[in-house]
Amino acid sequence: YGTKGIGGIEVATTESGSGGSFTATYQIPYALRGHDQIAIRLQSASGYYSYNWFYNNTTN
Repeated sequence: YGTKGIGGIEVATTESGSGGSFTATYQIPYALRGHDQIAIRLQSASGYYSYNWFYNNTTN
């Protein structure tokens, strides 16, 4: 979504281990609750990154 996740709220530091593949779940920060869309960004210490965004829909 517009920012590519730059300047956002850091929610965790994660070690992916060898191979770089992992599964994780993170809590949406309170400051972002209620936003229609949220951008996410994973960034390595060496500067490589990946970003995406999602619709922040609620479930019943």
